[in-house]
Amino acid sequence: MSVSQSSVFNVQNFTDAGTPLVGGRLYTYAYGTTTQKTAYTDNAGVVAHTYTSDGAGGQYIGLNARGELPAPLYLLSGSYDIA
Repeated sequence: MSVSQSSVFNVQNFTDAGTPLVGGRLYTYAYGTTTQKTAYTDNAGVVAHTYTSDGAGGQYIGLNARGELPAPLYLLSGSYDIA
């Protein structure tokens, strides 16, 4: 499996007020759809990120108290939509 590290998603994310985006949500979709496409924590594409249900049918990766992902973000080949 071939994966690459995304350069789209910032290491630390902030609100419009400039504070860390605590509890932020990162959704990873197959391009042009709302179908979840898994992101990985390792460059081998073996360990998937932990996704949490949003209660409305979506799955997201939760940001930590610093507004950061809990682990690096690696993506499979092909296109993603990241929200």
